[in-house]
Amino acid sequence: LTLLLPSALIAGEEPKPDDVINVSLSTEGWVTAKAARIQVSVNAAVVTEKASTTRDAMIKAVSDLAPKTEWRLTNFNRGQDQTGLEQWSAIFEGRLPEADLGGIQQKAKAASKAGMQLSIMNIDFTPSLAETEAVRSDIRKNLLAMANKELESINATYPDRKFRIAQISFD
Repeated sequence: LTLLLPSALIAGEEPKPDDVINVSLSTEGWVTAKAARIQVSVNAAVVTEKASTTRDAMIKAVSDLAPKTEWRLTNFNRGQDQTGLEQWSAIFEGRLPEADLGGIQQKAKAASKAGMQLSIMNIDFTPSLAETEAVRSDIRKNLLAMANKELESINATYPDRKFRIAQISFD
């Protein structure tokens, strides 16, 4: 049983609690968007006989605006108007580099035709999640380096002690 007791208790000493030193560190980073998120609205009047090709025509029209872009269909609605035609409404989203945005409104207007209209709904330069997470990763690395420097400084100030980092919280 005595082997299980800490040596400090056997010697009659009270165990020393861990010293806790709280250090608050902060830094900042800037996230720059490399491409804008663009939303394209496509509205089409569809006759029943051409319904099978209309969706493909919508996808092709949007793809022709920026062929190198990966377009995603994010919203699709079907309805019927008073004349009996089906009305299809779709929203496509993609990310385009700023250099490809020049003339995009005119391209959408030129791609429009009777029965199918394209329009640019929104151009948003909010950084992507991947761009944001890359900067957050860099910030965490900087904070860890700062914490290690603080630890070295504390251990140099108190050479008879051996401090360690017990917990780090990123807020």
